[in-house]
Order: sequence, then C-alpha cells, then structure tokens
Amino acid sequence: MGPRRVTVVTQLTTLAAGLGLAFGVAWGGEHLGVVKSVDLGQRTVVLNDGTQFWLVPGLSLDLFGQGKRIKVVYEDRDGKKWVRSVETTN
Repeated sequence: MGPRRVTVVTQLTTLAAGLGLAFGVAWGGEHLGVVKSVDLGQRTVVLNDGTQFWLVPGLSLDLFGQGKRIKVVYEDRDGKKWVRSVETTN
C-alpha cells in the first residue's frame, strides 16, 4: 500500500467520523437489571441500580413489571438512554 492509498483511506475514515457526528449517531449498549419503578405518564423505567431509561413510542410496557429482571438494548440520545428493545431474563 503506497502513501497515496493511505492518505485516501485516512481521508475517508475522517469523513465518515465527521458525518457520524454531524448526523448525531447514537451510541448505546446493553444493560441488565431489575425493574424498580415505571412511570407510565413519562414512559420511563428505573432499575434497582438507579439507571433510568426512556421508552420509545410503540414499545410495549408489558415486560416492564416491577421486580422483573430485564435486559435492555438502548441508545444514548440527548443525554437520555432510549430503550430500543427489551427481554426478560432469569
């Protein structure tokens, strides 16, 4: 790989990172915990460790019963953890 090729790859990588920031790419992860409380009006869930999640419209609240152990997949947007999916665990 010659010097010209490295420069093009570097420029494309930098461009991709810049576009990601410009369009607000959301970062997130997975989190395991036990449901401590649910606020239906605000559509929020708090786990026993104090982590608070916001539920996107259309996401069923059935799996968010108090005391249930859950695994959520979420994304960070606007300083909040938005749940993308949820499943109960043992």
